[in-house]
Amino acid sequence: MSTPATTIGAEAPLRAAVRSLASAQLRQLCVGDRIHRLVGVLALLDALRLFLHGDAAFERTPRNSSSAPTPEPPR
Repeated sequence: MSTPATTIGAEAPLRAAVRSLASAQLRQLCVGDRIHRLVGVLALLDALRLFLHGDAAFERTPRNSSSAPTPEPPR
């Protein structure tokens, strides 16, 4: 992240967030509420998924999941 952090309001359209990411050449953007508290972080990859697939992209791909099999514990 850059210092100071580049932020955008939670009510801002996705298009505005992507413009901010591109103009600052960032991969993540801090999202704040009306009193400037951090409420989330928008990643460039998440924005791309929304543009390409809409909300359905997040419903079928849970975060922190892996398609790789779980390794067996050592014996």
